[in-house]
Amino acid sequence: MVKRGISIEISKSGLSAITSDSLKVDETVELEPIPGGKVQAVVRRKLGRVYGFEFLSLTAEQTQLIIESCKRLPVYKGNSLPI
Repeated sequence: MVKRGISIEISKSGLSAITSDSLKVDETVELEPIPGGKVQAVVRRKLGRVYGFEFLSLTAEQTQLIIESCKRLPVYKGNSLPI
């Protein structure tokens, strides 16, 4: 089942996203688009509609593409979103 969301931050270890769909902590999901293609991730946190995902088994190429993409993004300031 496809669930849509908006990512709000990303690092080489995971990302946070907002979705109106319900997910469960410890649930494994497939995320896309991620630099380098789709990735497997596990839901580690839930705060309202904000979820924290930890990437699983990234390839070296995916990790490097995420790192390079992050260099072009603004730095996320933790409490800057009104959520």
